[in-house]
Amino acid sequence: MLHHRNHDALVFAFRFYVAVGVVIDNESPITGLTGADIELVCTPDQAGANLTWSFKGGDAIVNNDKYDVTNTATKSTLIIKNAQLSDNGEYSCNSARSSARVTVNLSLDANITIEDVKGGFHLAKDTTMQCVTDNPNTSLTWSKNGEDLAKGKNDLNGDEVDDLEVNDQNQIVLLSADPVLAGDYTCTVDLGSTTKSVSKTIAGDLIVYAQKSIKVSEGEDGSMECRATSVPAATITWFVNGTKVTSGEKYEVKTKDAPAEPDMVIGTLTVMDVSLDDGRPVNYTCSATNGVYTEEEVVILRIRDRLAALWPFIGIVSEVIILIIIILIHEACTKGEDIGEVEDDEEDHLLQKNRSITRDGERETRMRGTNN
Repeated sequence: MLHHRNHDALVFAFRFYVAVGVVIDNESPITGLTGADIELVCTPDQAGANLTWSFKGGDAIVNNDKYDVTNTATKSTLIIKNAQLSDNGEYSCNSARSSARVTVNLSLDANITIEDVKGGFHLAKDTTMQCVTDNPNTSLTWSKNGEDLAKGKNDLNGDEVDDLEVNDQNQIVLLSADPVLAGDYTCTVDLGSTTKSVSKTIAGDLIVYAQKSIKVSEGEDGSMECRATSVPAATITWFVNGTKVTSGEKYEVKTKDAPAEPDMVIGTLTVMDVSLDDGRPVNYTCSATNGVYTEEEVVILRIRDRLAALWPFIGIVSEVIILIIIILIHEACTKGEDIGEVEDDEEDHLLQKNRSITRDGERETRMRGTNN
């Protein structure tokens, strides 16, 4: 007798919980100024993970007027709209088993300007400018061309003569018109977690000279020059018909310092292979600026036809031909008059001869009558 024994198979189901790691892409702390939108990005190490955001350990953040949460399979993004000081603190990106944190540390924004008190930012003695901000809980500092300026009087060129003063009203006062004082002045406000700056330029007179016009034959290269003298050195830009000119196939733009004039900059513009299609004439504008003043000069490019060089020769040949024709006509007319004069002379001679014969005949007749 055969016996069959049935064994119940015991099946054990195991559920494995794998911790999903998350990483916030932003570096902590996040600094900046109030009023801007702050974007936080969180990336899971497994695609498709369910991620949420929280602020200071509170409830999950949802979309509203303050926050914008966007989730995809590969990342979660939180945007804090128009962030203010009240939004400073710790933000968490959370998965089912882990979280990552980032701190936002914003500073109160401030408006900052440099105002003209005296002199219109012109390089002259007693020219004064002032740094002004609407945030009183800040400190202001000045610098010139990247070099810090101390409170009180400053000697900029090491000649033991004070050149400017930074006073308690956050003003800079020029004590002379020394060219060393020309340049960029920057006022910086310390906002705590960050800084904010604004700059102004002190400059002297700007003198610009350029030739009024140049003449170039079609197919040649036309080169024009513009000179600008200023402290600080001027920047030269070329324009044609209101469009800025840059180096390329048609143009070559260069700037160099004048070897004998330390305050002069020379700008050259070369127009390659000029054509009548470029226009006749063409106005090119040299615009020079030193940060305070801007001056312009117009150079007229006059383009001549390829045969323009032959025009004087053609004119001379034409004049010679016309002169020869006039001479030939004159000679022909003069010869005709001479022939007429000869014929008239012969007629006069015959007439006089006939008159003489007539008189002789009459005389002979009278003599015969007397003799009879």
